[in-house]
Amino acid sequence: MGVLPIGGAPWAGSRPMKLRWSVPFEGYSFDLVDAGGVVVGMPREDVWEGYDLTTGERLWARRARPDETLVFGEQGGAFSRPEGAGHVTGAVAPRTGRDLWSHRWSGASAPGGLAQGSGQIAAWDAGRLVIDAFADGTPLTEIRSAGGAALLAASTSPFAVAWVVEDGGARRLRCRALPRAGR
Repeated sequence: MGVLPIGGAPWAGSRPMKLRWSVPFEGYSFDLVDAGGVVVGMPREDVWEGYDLTTGERLWARRARPDETLVFGEQGGAFSRPEGAGHVTGAVAPRTGRDLWSHRWSGASAPGGLAQGSGQIAAWDAGRLVIDAFADGTPLTEIRSAGGAALLAASTSPFAVAWVVEDGGARRLRCRALPRAGR
């Protein structure tokens, strides 16, 4: 794996770009995590690793659990995994790979979806969407779908949350303003 600015055919005024660094990487996938200046990848089936975007130095390695969902985005990572008799959701620091915080998930089963962005983590199952602040896990909002509508997907911004429900075969996109911090 290496960091190389996007290549392709040169255009007027462009200059060749130099490779910044390169390390062996036989992996499956990687994500750029802008907020922490980290490249996160899965070089083997059973491990996640974080690399400094500037130097290529490996910052951390974290065992990948087959029962854990782990996604990386702008602030770092978000996870969902079994713990004890239930499940937990939480945040992962991009520069250390360590858990920042976790909350017990009160649903009967594991969250069916997980997303991270705009300083928030969204977790949902068929009937409920929960959004927490990425930095410290402060609960921001909880939305329950009524009348048996199944929640299919969600996305957050600093100002609103949007989600898709399926009710009686019809899909609907819904949106709600998020409360502003400090109000």
